[in-house]
Amino acid sequence: MKKSSLKETELKKILSKLEAVGKIICLKEANNSLWIHVDKFAEVEEQILEFIASYHQKNHLEPGISKEELRSKIKFNFDNQEFNKIIKILISKKLIKEKENALALLDFEISFNKSEKELKDRIIKEFKINLYTPPSSAEIKDKLDIDQQKEEKYNSIINYLILNDVIIRLNNEILIHSQAVEGAEKLLKEYLEENSAIELGEFRDLIESSRKYALALLKKFEKERMIKKNGDKRVLFN
Repeated sequence: MKKSSLKETELKKILSKLEAVGKIICLKEANNSLWIHVDKFAEVEEQILEFIASYHQKNHLEPGISKEELRSKIKFNFDNQEFNKIIKILISKKLIKEKENALALLDFEISFNKSEKELKDRIIKEFKINLYTPPSSAEIKDKLDIDQQKEEKYNSIINYLILNDVIIRLNNEILIHSQAVEGAEKLLKEYLEENSAIELGEFRDLIESSRKYALALLKKFEKERMIKKNGDKRVLFN
């Protein structure tokens, strides 16, 4: 709150009245409070929407722009708390949406042209060929002839597939098709309903995979509290 000859209590009453009639908007309360006139807020809103729209045009395969990147691009100097309040207001006005820390216009949806859709389908196919022994990213790029020029598009499609739960990230190295995760979970539950516990090697053989992928899947199921470790074995969590 900027200095004023008015007493703080009187100033707060005036600000509250102006807010009540829609003249100003509070972006930050407490001692270091910040209020913005609705006309100035309209400028901020217009600039944010224009920048997001421009980002979509240049990056149509990305879900949206990160909040921090957007904050750094607009000409107004807001701190994190103030900018987060602005974003919440724009979301409440149904002008933008936020998913996985990405901001997008409300009606924006990722769309693929013909060649992009073909690449997406080919990537999915590679993961489906060997469900429980998925290829590495390097192997897929090599097989699909993804050069440096195509790599950005490839990465955007991979991110899209992860965001939409088509491909699941097990760790920094392993991506796997969601059907593999669902299938492995079903096989594991059925096995543990008939047997009290399972060893890593037994699970590996159950899904006909390798130790590397079997362990990554077991760790995922442990994190989700489906199973838990009991010595060298895994048992159902409950």
